[in-house]
Amino acid sequence: DEADLEKIKEFYTLLGEKVSREDITEPFVPGNPEPSGYYQAPTADGEKSSLVGITPVTDPDLCVWCRDCARACPMEAISYMKPANIEGKCVLCGACIKACKKGAKEFTDPDYIFHKEMLERECTKRKEPEIFL
Repeated sequence: DEADLEKIKEFYTLLGEKVSREDITEPFVPGNPEPSGYYQAPTADGEKSSLVGITPVTDPDLCVWCRDCARACPMEAISYMKPANIEGKCVLCGACIKACKKGAKEFTDPDYIFHKEMLERECTKRKEPEIFL
């Protein structure tokens, strides 16, 4: 929006000033320390989950074997011969769910659902941009 564009212009101005001063120092960025290891998603019980191994479930009563899900999967993880089978590495992108016109695929894992709802709640709020130079 307009506020973001103004912040971008301010960033370019400040960046130009920094470059003209030949200031190559690394900026201080407040926040969390460098992550170590893989991301651990919070769960409803306060624990952490890696979400590894979670895959979408196919409802056999709804699946018409159109294979749209297999074609949509960027990881080619869904078997073209048996679209209910996830034979490769699922990255939880949801492309197969979006591609399924019959609504036959969904994530049912409670940790995944909790994490998805938490992200939808927390990441849809407007955040003001900050500049770190």
